[in-house]
Amino acid sequence: MTGYIIRRLLLAVPVLLGIVLVVFTLVRLIPGDPCRAALGERATDEICDAYMARRGLDQPIPVQFVRYLGELVRFDLGDSFRQGRPVTEMLIEKLPVTIELSLAALTFALLVGIPLGIISALKQNSLIDYVAVFISIWIDKGLGMIVPGFIPAPTGEIFEYVPTISEAMICLGIWALGFLVLSILYKITITIKEEVSA
Repeated sequence: MTGYIIRRLLLAVPVLLGIVLVVFTLVRLIPGDPCRAALGERATDEICDAYMARRGLDQPIPVQFVRYLGELVRFDLGDSFRQGRPVTEMLIEKLPVTIELSLAALTFALLVGIPLGIISALKQNSLIDYVAVFISIWIDKGLGMIVPGFIPAPTGEIFEYVPTISEAMICLGIWALGFLVLSILYKITITIKEEVSA
């Protein structure tokens, strides 16, 4: 089991790098001028040139990507377009609410998921097993449909109409971390089910 968890954590590194690359590329492909989006249409060309130079957006794309990776490693997520404050600082302010919601969701998942998994393993191929599987699928697929609109709630002031690459990375990081935790819990449940039925 420990080997499985270590393998999954090691596999998370290239997955996160892939997510960073995809999001970075998609943000660069969005049409429009980042200066005009941040400063408004009335910004002069001189102001935009200074803005682009300060943000490193006048550099070649590979240089921008390496710079962005360096900023991510230092937890420098840039500034919010709307408030002009560092995104990292805003996230730290909202962290207690995020942790509270995450712990509530994890507690619910553990209190419901583990008993359903044990019941399903003990009463394999019975009516109770089918009901437990139905409930778990309903919770996963039915309730899970409301999550995408709910995730930004703790940091709602950060997210804009067009999120910056840092803000998009936060959302994708939350999804990737959730997927990693769920896959580990799934493997633990399958292992318990196999041991009980053996």
